[in-house]
Amino acid sequence: MRAKRKKGSALMKKLTLILFSLLMSISLAFVGCSPTQPGSEQTTTEDGGTVNDGGTTQDQDTTKEEDTTKEEDTTKEEDTTKEEPPVAVNSCEFDKASAVTITLNGTSADVSDSGVKAEGGIVTISSAGTYLIKGTLAEGQIIVNTSDKATVKLLFDGASITSASVAPVHIQKAELVELILMDGTTNTVVGGKTTAGGEDDPNAAIYSKADMTICGSGALQVTGALNDGITGKDTLTIVDSTIDVTATDDGIRGKDFLIIQSAKIKITAGGDGLKSDNDEGEGKGYITIASGTFDVVAAGDAITAETVVTIQNGTFSLKAGGGSTNQPSDTTSMKGIKGGTSVIINGGEMTIDAADDGIHSNGTLKITDGKLTISSGDDGVHSETQMDVSGGTIDVKKSYEGLESRTVMNISGGDIHIVSSDDGLNVAGGVDGSGGNGGGRPGGPGNVCASCLINITGGRIVVNASGDGVDANGSIKMSAGVLIVNGPTANNNGAMDYDGGFQMTGGLMIAAGSAGMPQTADTTSTQYATLIGLNASQSAGTLFHIQDSAGNEIVTFKPTKNYQTVAFSSPSLKNGETYKVYYGGSSTGTEKDGLYEGGKYTPGTMDTTFTISSIVTSVNVRGGGPGRP
Repeated sequence: MRAKRKKGSALMKKLTLILFSLLMSISLAFVGCSPTQPGSEQTTTEDGGTVNDGGTTQDQDTTKEEDTTKEEDTTKEEDTTKEEPPVAVNSCEFDKASAVTITLNGTSADVSDSGVKAEGGIVTISSAGTYLIKGTLAEGQIIVNTSDKATVKLLFDGASITSASVAPVHIQKAELVELILMDGTTNTVVGGKTTAGGEDDPNAAIYSKADMTICGSGALQVTGALNDGITGKDTLTIVDSTIDVTATDDGIRGKDFLIIQSAKIKITAGGDGLKSDNDEGEGKGYITIASGTFDVVAAGDAITAETVVTIQNGTFSLKAGGGSTNQPSDTTSMKGIKGGTSVIINGGEMTIDAADDGIHSNGTLKITDGKLTISSGDDGVHSETQMDVSGGTIDVKKSYEGLESRTVMNISGGDIHIVSSDDGLNVAGGVDGSGGNGGGRPGGPGNVCASCLINITGGRIVVNASGDGVDANGSIKMSAGVLIVNGPTANNNGAMDYDGGFQMTGGLMIAAGSAGMPQTADTTSTQYATLIGLNASQSAGTLFHIQDSAGNEIVTFKPTKNYQTVAFSSPSLKNGETYKVYYGGSSTGTEKDGLYEGGKYTPGTMDTTFTISSIVTSVNVRGGGPGRP
């Protein structure tokens, strides 16, 4: 195994200086609970000009709340800022007039410079400098091997390089290599099927053991029949380029760091799509994406990092493991986005279709903004420790469990819609609630997880669940926002399910489900809550309505599933007031997510009446009270 590369390479220093402000914005987003936007990103073009790529504007949650006071999140979060890699781009400036021209001629190359040796189809560059490569090499290799403490610039100007037996582009040794795709050109690199041996053997069509930047406005097509498409053993940076990779194994791999900005990338991979997998060097194994367009189809994970995945912006189409309808028989990881210690999403538009989890972190997970559409064979979004959602739009169209965190789930903002075959929101404690046969209750009164918490301090959450709507093997707290739950219909699950407690201090909660195991907020709450059992099960789409003694509407709701119990809490409920409960009828109000606002309710059938006399009021529910009957 090779020795660890010394810290402080030229690229690392340059990257840190160029966009220090962007690094700081990402670091703040990582440790803070409120949304943080990246600063303006500046990219230097081939002609020396600059292009500014500004940060996205966060979508504002315009949900009207009667009580929007947010509870301070005091959950202690691990500070991993010290591991954050530099996020920036190299200039990729060059002087074409001073470049040494290497002309590829089928099985040979023409060049006249002491820093380059051409023997048949093998071209070896031994000096730093600028080299313009053009033409076709039907069977051969470009090698860079220099001890110079300066940059090697490879200008691909319509180059086509193929090898059936070795890596067509092999960076053996250099301080820094810039592979620059010339404007208006299409360049191709095709690697053969020879299997690499040891850890340091070249196993990609483009393989670099040095820091490498791919930039320029041209196009690059890579076929990695050898193994990977593009591999950088140190830092791999991709800027402002169009790259299309087809690989037998991984598509694009930056072992220490993979940094991408303003690129257009398409990957078809038999392994993982975008990857960083250094599991030995401290503070390495990162993927940071500032912007770009990404179309990734991978048999394994679409995006995977040994430590942290950070996404600032971009447009993503990610398909992993054949998609959410696939049921693989092996244990290969097939996730849309996976981070070994953390996943941070600060923006971007993503469509994820994964056989496994859509977004997965083995540690913490933070979403501050973005538009995420997820279909998954397992969890839509999963964290092994703590999940924080403070903004953005999350639409989980298909999942086993929608959002799952092992211990803590903080939701302070955002617009979240979930469809799940089991639980919608789940904090499972030591019990992984995903991957079973569904329908069960992994917790239970005897298995309370004292550290497990679902903490809702804002946002809008809409759940359509076949299992529990919201399931905490510990406790639930809600102080603001809107929580709407549809389902379950089976009596062995509940719309709200908790083993510790459910403290309601603000916001609006309505959960319509079956009659077998209903729960509502508990008596530690400061906002009034009810649990109402109807005399008969109602069909999906049948309105549920509560009005006060003066006929004022408190809530009108149209569940999307059959229901017989409704848990409800709102600032509109008042002590001493008597309320009537109806089902059926119609409303002329404006409907959003089943809730009606304004308009007039035409009564259907009055089911019952109740009077608020305590924090929790149970009506026609077996056993009474907030707990299970």
